[in-house]
Amino acid sequence: MIKLNNWLKINLQLMNVLLAEDSFENALMARKLLEKLGCQVDHVENGGLAADKARNKSYNLILMDLQMPVLDGDQSTEEIRKPAFQHQ
Repeated sequence: MIKLNNWLKINLQLMNVLLAEDSFENALMARKLLEKLGCQVDHVENGGLAADKARNKSYNLILMDLQMPVLDGDQSTEEIRKPAFQHQ
């Protein structure tokens, strides 16, 4: 549970998170923090894999690096937001 102020709290336990990050060190640190908060984390190393994962599984939160190989974060986000994009 993260308390943002006296009246707003966010429960991250069992939240499905997709972490798209190509830096091993950044991904390790983010993953450990998210898991400590109770999140279920899937990690991918590039934007192409992020779009594929998001197509096949529903996520509560997607954390996207902007500079990655294959598709960068902007391109991957555009792919995910396309109207034809559906979870299968």
